[in-house]
Formats: sequence, C-alpha cells, structure tokens
Amino acid sequence: MTTMNGADTQDPQPEDFPAGLHTPSPVGGTWPEKKEIAYLILETDHFIVFLDEKNDVDWATRDTYKVDIRGKREQGKALVEVAYLQGLPTGFLREDQHLAFRRMLGEAVAHALNEDYKSSQRMLTLARDYAEGRGLEVARIWYLSGSTLASLTMMVAWCICWCFRAHLNTPMTFVLFAMFAGSLGALYSVLLRLRTIPLEPTSRPKMHYIEGAARIGVGALGALLVGVAVRLKVLGFLPGAGDPSLLNFVFVGFIAGASERLAPSLIEKTTSTSSGTTDK
Repeated sequence: MTTMNGADTQDPQPEDFPAGLHTPSPVGGTWPEKKEIAYLILETDHFIVFLDEKNDVDWATRDTYKVDIRGKREQGKALVEVAYLQGLPTGFLREDQHLAFRRMLGEAVAHALNEDYKSSQRMLTLARDYAEGRGLEVARIWYLSGSTLASLTMMVAWCICWCFRAHLNTPMTFVLFAMFAGSLGALYSVLLRLRTIPLEPTSRPKMHYIEGAARIGVGALGALLVGVAVRLKVLGFLPGAGDPSLLNFVFVGFIAGASERLAPSLIEKTTSTSSGTTDK
C-alpha cells in the first residue's frame, strides 16, 4: 500500500483495512498502526479518504491504485490546494463550520483520487468560498465592535463635558462637541460601508478592533480640525463660519467625521506589506 506521504508499505490483508472506526494510519508511522476515523468521506477497493480525530483530511491508497501521467498532474494540483486551504488559519470558524469546511476538502480529495478532476476543483472552489464567507461575517463583527466601542467612549466623554460645560471655556466646548459629533459621523460612515470595507478574516481579531477604533479616531480628529477652523474663521465657506453656534459646530463635526473613509486601511496595508516581503 502507498500512503499519502509517498512511502510504499506492505499491503495489509482486507481485514486490516476495515470501514469501521479504525484504519491503518496514512500519515507516516509503520503499518499496522491504527488511527481513528472521525468521519469517513469515501472508501473504495483502491483508496480511502477520511477525517481523523483532529478533523484533518487524511487518505491512503493501495498498491493496486493506478493513474496516468496527466491524472497525476491534475491530482497534484488538487492535493496541493487542499494542503494550502487546510493550512489556513480557521480559528474564526465555529466547530460545526470548521467540520463542514474540512468535509468539503475531503470530498475534493476523494474526487481527485477518483479521477473526477472537474468535480474536485468545483468542491475546492466551494470550500474556499464557504470559508471566506464565514470569515468575512466574523471579521465584520470584529470591525464593528471596535468602531462601536470607540464611538461609545467618545459619547461618554461627550456626556461628561456636557455635565461640566459651565466650567469650560465656551469656544473650547463648541470645538470638543464638534469632535464628539465627528465620532458619530465616522460610525455612520462605517455602518454605511461595512459590506464594502476590505477585510482579511485570517488576520488577528486585534487588527480589526484597532482599525475599527482608528476609523472613529480619524473622523473625530478630522472634525476637531474643522471645528477649530470654524472657530478661527479660517475657512469662510464652511457652514457656521459666520455664526459659530453649538448646533453649527455639531453639524460640521458630524459631516467632517465621514473623512474617516479617506484614511488608508491598516489591515489592507499590513497584508500588502506581508505579501511584498514574502515575494522577496
């Protein structure tokens, strides 16, 4: 029998290769070492494909298994992609989602060994799309959590400033309120564009939290600068430049908060930098 790592071994008797709960291990070791099958994908007279106790895709072939040269190339492409997808960080998947993803990869291996290469590639595409889709859902939650937490922090600061506004310089209070309104404007902008913001699920959750909060911070700082400009009457074309009331400061601050979309994506930049380093 030939294992998945290419080693030739003595072909066990049929009773040593059951379809039950245990089978000789196709991952290294020596026969007749046993390995538990958590989920059987496919077993034929020539090969077996299954998920082990860690939900890793494993397979083994008998010496009777033959495939032509072209088939080996097609199989190689499929098995390489399976190895790549199986090696991706998938900690963001729930247990049931992780199992479904690995079963798809196992089906892709089974189709490849069965010389149905079109179905194998189709299953690999479905598995990749499934993992990416579930990953984006989680990444959006991380991103939105960071944005919302930062915005809530600004709202708490807004309430504190409002309670002590009698002890603050009025012009400074107006500028601060413009900044707080900018954080709301930034959150509003994030909510509108959440489905189109480029995210990378395989990045750490911390990166998404940081960028989500940074977006709110950028909007607040942009609103602060606009508020100062209104107060100093530097930009006469801005609303409220001639009548710097609190309502005008809040209005221009909220609008300026949308400037967060002009900030470069930290995750996208980090990913590009990592790719560039890897290429070198």
